[in-house]
Amino acid sequence: MIIDRSQDRTRAEFTKPFFMYLAFHSVHAPDECSEYWYKQFGSFPDTDNRRTMAGQVSAMDSSVGKILEHWQRSKSTEFWNNSFFFFHSDNGGPVYPGAGTNNYRA
Repeated sequence: MIIDRSQDRTRAEFTKPFFMYLAFHSVHAPDECSEYWYKQFGSFPDTDNRRTMAGQVSAMDSSVGKILEHWQRSKSTEFWNNSFFFFHSDNGGPVYPGAGTNNYRA
């Protein structure tokens, strides 16, 4: 849904400067991914949810790729010469018992 909405928005906004912020929640707890993405990593052992995490990351990567493909099909070289695409991960914090992020709180 977020991909469809971003593509709809950019169809209308490509004629003037715009700002788009997309926050994906997919690589956070709860550790879940669709069966499709889970099966893509069948060779991974699922200890510590590694297979699920790989599915989460791949699903997000695919979504970002769909947005960029849409932009590349839709826009001129001038658009890309005057655009900035920034991709960032917050890395999260440790979630095991006893771990804390107290040093990073305001």
